[in-house]
Amino acid sequence: MTADGAVVAVATPGHTRDHLSVIVEDDGAAIFIAGDASYTEEAMLSGRIDGVGADESAELATLAAIRAFAASRPTIYLPTHDPDAARRLAERCATQSSPRVRSDPVAGVERGASLQAGMACGLSAASSDEAGSPRARE
Repeated sequence: MTADGAVVAVATPGHTRDHLSVIVEDDGAAIFIAGDASYTEEAMLSGRIDGVGADESAELATLAAIRAFAASRPTIYLPTHDPDAARRLAERCATQSSPRVRSDPVAGVERGASLQAGMACGLSAASSDEAGSPRARE
């Protein structure tokens, strides 16, 4: 969507045949604007289909691809109906998914190594030490 690749549209079929999501690269994190790929982050992480879908097998494959993407790099997952999405974005809470893959199956971009979620829920920019490393809230 942008010449520098910082904003890309990705196919996330299942809810509808031609469903798209948008990924925005922002300061070391991928902001994954999921639309109705899943209704909540929890549903995506558990691989649970929710709501109405056009193709159950496509939905399951899409959820698996999103989980793999989130495991490969810090990802802030924002589905439309998730009441916690605004807080996750404001606090830059990365989806908690263990690293499992070496490639980015959603965007099709090869990655050098798996990355753990950088800014976990319960942490915010205000709770970083002077060097910028996240630390747990007390």
